[in-house]
Amino acid sequence: MRLEFISKEQRYDDGCLDDEHHMHKNHILAGPLKTILAGGKVEVVKTLKANGENVQISWNDEVEAWIICSKNVGLIAQYRDDIDRYLSDRFVFAKEMAHVWFDIMEELEETQTGTLKQLKKDLNGVTMIGEYIGSQHH
Repeated sequence: MRLEFISKEQRYDDGCLDDEHHMHKNHILAGPLKTILAGGKVEVVKTLKANGENVQISWNDEVEAWIICSKNVGLIAQYRDDIDRYLSDRFVFAKEMAHVWFDIMEELEETQTGTLKQLKKDLNGVTMIGEYIGSQHH
C-alpha cells in the first residue's frame, strides 16, 4: 500500500496517481470502503514482516491440484513428483515451498485422517498467504 492512498493530503485526490496506481488503490481499498459506506465495520490488523519470503497456497478443484507460488512465480502440482517438472532456476523457491507443503500434507494425513480432504474443500478458490522464514528440514 502506498502512502498516497491513505495520507490526509492525498487520499481523496486520485489525480496525483497514474493509471496503474489508481487501479491498485481501487483494488486494495474498494472492499473496505464499500463496507464502511454501507455502515459496516472493517477490522484492521497490523503485522510485522519478518525478513522472509512470500508463499501462497491454494487448491483448485478444476485441475485437482495445488497452486503453490512464491512472490514472482507459481507452480501446479497434484503430487510431489510434479514439483520436479519445473526445471528453470526461477522456480527454486516455489519448488522448496511445494516440498514443505507436501511434507505438511503428509503429516496431516498420518495424524488426522480426513483433514486433507476438508482442507482442499476449504482452500478451493481461496489462497493462503504466508511468510516463510526458515525450516530445520529444508
